[in-house]
Amino acid sequence: MLDSARDTLSPSSKNLLSIEHNIEWITSNLILEISKEFLKEDISSHLYYYKSCSAHKMYELSLAAIAFVEVGKTIAAANLIRAAQETAAALHYVAWTMFESLNIGNTTSIRTCLEKLAVRAEAFRGFTPNSKASEPNDGVEILKQMLKEADLDQSHKLLSEVVHPNALGTTAFYTCIDNETSLAHLGYKNFIEEEHNHQNGLRDICIISLKEALACFRASFMNIQHYRGELDRYPPYDQKVPLSPWVEPNLFPFEPNVLSLSQEKSSLEFIRRFIKYLNVTLVKELNLEIFKAGVPSKLLHYKSVMAHRIHELSVLALEKIEENKIMVAMCLIRATMETASALKYIQKKMDNSLREKDINILDGTLKKAAYGLKNPLESFSNNELLKSQHVNVFLKKQDEKFRMDYHFLCEFIHPAPIGITGFYTCLKHSNSSLLLNCSYCKQSTKNKDILRSRSKSLCIRALGDSLACFMEEEKIIQQNMMRLVEVCIQAINRNQP
Repeated sequence: MLDSARDTLSPSSKNLLSIEHNIEWITSNLILEISKEFLKEDISSHLYYYKSCSAHKMYELSLAAIAFVEVGKTIAAANLIRAAQETAAALHYVAWTMFESLNIGNTTSIRTCLEKLAVRAEAFRGFTPNSKASEPNDGVEILKQMLKEADLDQSHKLLSEVVHPNALGTTAFYTCIDNETSLAHLGYKNFIEEEHNHQNGLRDICIISLKEALACFRASFMNIQHYRGELDRYPPYDQKVPLSPWVEPNLFPFEPNVLSLSQEKSSLEFIRRFIKYLNVTLVKELNLEIFKAGVPSKLLHYKSVMAHRIHELSVLALEKIEENKIMVAMCLIRATMETASALKYIQKKMDNSLREKDINILDGTLKKAAYGLKNPLESFSNNELLKSQHVNVFLKKQDEKFRMDYHFLCEFIHPAPIGITGFYTCLKHSNSSLLLNCSYCKQSTKNKDILRSRSKSLCIRALGDSLACFMEEEKIIQQNMMRLVEVCIQAINRNQP
């Protein structure tokens, strides 16, 4: 009877059912309080510890993501699903390395893997306060390799187009929110299962991507659960070698001040006021035809699109802060920071156009912002207008404090130690053996939630700064609009015979 009922379900419903079952399975396997007994200095215990912390992160992200999908908050859901994919890929990598160690007969590979992903305090992507490099280190390449080996790389690339302020996540989504053609015309129709015929193709992509990530995570979790004990057959002198402790130098000094109650209250009040302002001023209906008009119209359209985007993200981020779902909030706030930075980048190009009296400077940038893709189709790969700007280019326009908060959020969201073992152990045990030497836990081991408290303060500050930046850039654009119209008129007159 149950099988026949399932046969009548649509493909989308079947995928949702699979997601719900896997979330329920993770729930049944959650360790609600990570005991010190799991933190013995042997490889088998660390495997158990790492997968338990990963399960908490996967559960929190997946539960919020599917809730967002069901209420149509697809951009927010895509941010969480991409982070879930990275968490699943990291656990897959750990499981694969475990098998490699078992096959070759020693634990060197898995010990090195766990040092990188579970124990050491270095920034996974290489962003540190003293670093002058604007690009991340080999953590980016490691992450790409993890995703590829887990067979999650293609859907991750597509979600990246939506997560970052590129064409699919801005103009294509908010201009054609009820029209699949915006995705189909960009060549992504084949990604969606053939039997799917929903108007919102991105919703289907999110569901499929989350389903695949959960299936990958579950398989890896079970493999570690079943085979980690096999490591016990190795001699103690090999298997019991302690992993390197959390390093003491300030390689990753995550020490933002915890906001006082009055500071937190005033910051949250500012965030609420700006969200109300956005809600009143949002353009309720956007039409891509406006991009055939002049540059000022294009700019207003792009600004309106970005307002929709930051409104959706900030409303949900505030909601998750108030619910103390900090990991979810961090994913959403990072996206608000990218959105605000993208608008600031456009505003700076507007300044350049006005100063040089050359409308083409802004026009070319707007086209790239509206149509650009991080991973353009091969047939368009030589067209520079279809290549979006990297988010780091946008961030260069921000001050050091803004950039550093962004990089801290990245460390929590990506599968770095601080965002998995650090965050989910500090929740219950800030005095655990693995965290005693951690610079951001060492000063206050009596406070079980010290890392989470500082993370919450980081979220509130970063969200407030993002909204303040967006409001300021929007104001500057509005003030200079008539000057931009004059430059356009002068350009038209110059081109007339």
